[in-house]
Amino acid sequence: MKFALLSSLLLVALLATSCAAQNPLCIICSPSFTIPTEWSGAQQLLMTGCGSLGVAKNPCEGLVKNADLTSSYGNMYPHLVTLKQLGCKKFCA
Repeated sequence: MKFALLSSLLLVALLATSCAAQNPLCIICSPSFTIPTEWSGAQQLLMTGCGSLGVAKNPCEGLVKNADLTSSYGNMYPHLVTLKQLGCKKFCA
């Protein structure tokens, strides 16, 4: 359930626009951007992203702070990498 929610948020963000030049989320397609392999790193990265959401900052931070994915993140990681690859290929190429 938590994975589905976080994955859905990421996917919705990638689908928001299909033009790489207009999509600031395409920064994740940079070779220098890597998906953290542990939940603590992913949580820090998501919290940084929440900071740029204006009025949605507090709900976003609350969601990330309360999502305890420490034990399941390792299983989620390969799927996150695949979603990143697919999203970058389709929307940011």
